Amino acid sequence: MLISVEKELAGKLGIEEGEYEVHKLAEGVIALSFSGELKKTGSPLSAEELSVLKKLTAFRFESRIPFNVNKTITEQEKKVLEGLIKKEFVELYKGGKYAKTGVYNISKNVYPLIREASEHMSQAQATAQGQPQQAQAKPAPAQAQGKKLSGMEMLQKFGYAVIENEMEAREISSILEKHIRAGEYLGVRAFNKKFYIAEKGFYVSLSEKIRRILAKKEANVEQICTELKAPEDACTVALRLMNNDSEVIEKKRGMYGLV
Repeated sequence: MLISVEKELAGKLGIEEGEYEVHKLAEGVIALSFSGELKKTGSPLSAEELSVLKKLTAFRFESRIPFNVNKTITEQEKKVLEGLIKKEFVELYKGGKYAKTGVYNISKNVYPLIREASEHMSQAQATAQGQPQQAQAKPAPAQAQGKKLSGMEMLQKFGYAVIENEMEAREISSILEKHIRAGEYLGVRAFNKKFYIAEKGFYVSLSEKIRRILAKKEANVEQICTELKAPEDACTVALRLMNNDSEVIEKKRGMYGLV
């Protein structure tokens, strides 16, 4: 079932305005997940803002410190960046190993706006040149784009991440501490010493789809991600979290079933 959350109610709940899918977790308990693209709650991205955001995303997260960024942007772009911070599109995080240097953290809600603004600009340019606009390919996770993303970048862009390095996991936990306490992110460390982290809305939505498959038959990760047409890491993260919540069990190596 879909419900529409208007601006006034969204503000009271501390969530984004837009359409949500309702998931019943237990009697009297529901969870909401975005059913599609976010509605813009502020001004649309200008060409200048889009340019600055693209320059920020070109940096790996750990390199996105003010010292490095300031060397690549003009004085005017620095003012644009200040405006993005005021809009809470970008945060200058100072904590953990970034206590002295600071690091620019891009809000997860901004990535859909960047894609949308980029598509609109491409369409406008194509129209001006009298060329047909080709459909934009949906970004592929991590290595498929020829660039290995950090765990933080994976979380921001795709809503999930598999972290193999304990130091990186601690760093992400520190940056997202207030969001983790609010239940906006979930995580678990598995026996293989990897950390599996997901945004709550992403997990609720994907776990519900996995639950429907396992209600019919036992299945392994490959079978599940093939049926859902989802990345293998995404399904693995969801299954690890579901296992931690005692919703699924690995009945025999690689084969999952509902508890």
